[in-house]
Amino acid sequence: MDLFGPDTNGNNISDQLEFYQNKKWLINDAYIEFYIDTNVMNQLNKKEEPLRLYLFDATNQIPLIDYTAGATVNTNSKFNKSIFGGTIDRKNTSRGVKYKIRITNLINNLFNSTNESYNKNLRLGLCVSETISTTSNFYYKSPVSILGQEIKYFPAGSIMSPVGTVIHGPNSLDIGKRLKLKIHYTEPN
Repeated sequence: MDLFGPDTNGNNISDQLEFYQNKKWLINDAYIEFYIDTNVMNQLNKKEEPLRLYLFDATNQIPLIDYTAGATVNTNSKFNKSIFGGTIDRKNTSRGVKYKIRITNLINNLFNSTNESYNKNLRLGLCVSETISTTSNFYYKSPVSILGQEIKYFPAGSIMSPVGTVIHGPNSLDIGKRLKLKIHYTEPN
């Protein structure tokens, strides 16, 4: 997935991202909410959803800076990286409602970094993960192509989960459950 739109002026920075970079906002918090498509899950007769989703830098096949910076540890390793998030939110029901993944450092770098390695739009990957602490990659025997980009690796943690999920995307008919990027910021004086 791409967080910001295409580059139409040829400077290798998304036009929408360039607009936000010019704002010089102080990023207080940023996260993505992924709502589970319960209608599809019910049609598929899926009774169980994965505990975690893992969001990663698919451009470079590495963990996001927020994953690395969020060094929280729990006695149950499935709940490590709690600040980074990705844990299912059940909203006091037996079924999952959504997942929330914090990307504050990523957005801050995209909007405010002067380092060209950090301020360009990244393609993000999302997968289920049984083991959030496993960030290594496996090679595809036969690479696949997604939206014209050849994918040679996939996160090792994604093959350890026996369950999957269906989430609402940015064009979902249920507007309230569309994929949401939320950014809390302070404007400079």
